Amino acid sequence: AWNTVVGMVVCLAVGVYSLTSAPTSVAQDAGKAGYNLGAITALQGEVQMVQFRSAEVTLRVSAPDQSGKPQEWLVVLQGSNEVVEALKAAGVEHPAAFFAPGKGYLISGSPSLDPNEHRLLAWTVTRPDGAVWRRFE
Repeated sequence: AWNTVVGMVVCLAVGVYSLTSAPTSVAQDAGKAGYNLGAITALQGEVQMVQFRSAEVTLRVSAPDQSGKPQEWLVVLQGSNEVVEALKAAGVEHPAAFFAPGKGYLISGSPSLDPNEHRLLAWTVTRPDGAVWRRFE
């Protein structure tokens, strides 16, 4: 019985140490993996759908490519709590309505490392009425 207790305590200590000793820079940049942070892509298009999840807010956007053919993009914002708090601090009463579906949105951000993915890590979202959401870090 004594060996079992000692073994469990050692396993628990190793587990706690391994979960709490990760560098914060790894955790902070985990959401940015897979994006070309040195490049900026600008989209002008129509927001078709908005999804608020706890991990992130995403926008489905239809924007024309250079030839004018519509492309479907997945635009990733910050975590839902960060987006809601930033919008409330800017005086927006209904954060979900800020990204309401419609035409005329201008979105800039870092594109996916895979250009065929049509995925963008948003840095700014400008609504048709000129209101702007900005990523904060």
